[in-house]
Amino acid sequence: MNVKTKTKKKTRGNYFSVTELKERGWTDTMIKKLLKRLRPKLIENPYYACAAPMKLYTKKSVLKKEDTEEFKILLEKSKVRKAISQKSVKTKIKKTLEEMETFSLEVEKIPLDELRRITLEHKQARYDYIAQKRGYYEPNYAWGADEETIERWELNFIRHNLTNYDYELSKLENKVGKDIAYQKYHNMLLDKIEEVYPELKDAIGRHGKYIIEDESE
Repeated sequence: MNVKTKTKKKTRGNYFSVTELKERGWTDTMIKKLLKRLRPKLIENPYYACAAPMKLYTKKSVLKKEDTEEFKILLEKSKVRKAISQKSVKTKIKKTLEEMETFSLEVEKIPLDELRRITLEHKQARYDYIAQKRGYYEPNYAWGADEETIERWELNFIRHNLTNYDYELSKLENKVGKDIAYQKYHNMLLDKIEEVYPELKDAIGRHGKYIIEDESE
């Protein structure tokens, strides 16, 4: 079948694309089963030139199929499967969040002057390492950074070196709901850091917390 490179909007108006069919509740299995005798119109993919041609099915034929008992039965079965799948996902997310609630929020407290010294030494060592890897030295001097930048470094140093942040997050790998669990734990840990290091309250405010939409509900 020849692939037409262009089609007028008027012509497209008489057809449903596969994407549009799925928006109407069709699944790949339903398309193969109910529309297998139809010869779809093929057009060049308008979004990706190197992609496979788009299949278009006449609206008249699709609407006729949607009015059959067979389609209605398959559509209802598909809705049931989706509902079961969504319930399963929500259950898994809830389980991941419950596990996250057990994560450590312990924050080691050290004197502020020591925190700054260690943070700057750590940052300078990083600068020197990068310069060595590149084979030349760039005059990045950690002690010359502005106050807000240094406070941001201190906050990051605390999270990665004075808490179990990285270890706890490693437990979320490959878990359903890991993104929302990460965001919640991140926010909870920032609250705890602010409690232990109230002097960094402004830095934590600038760092920002995640606005979370709970997908488990």
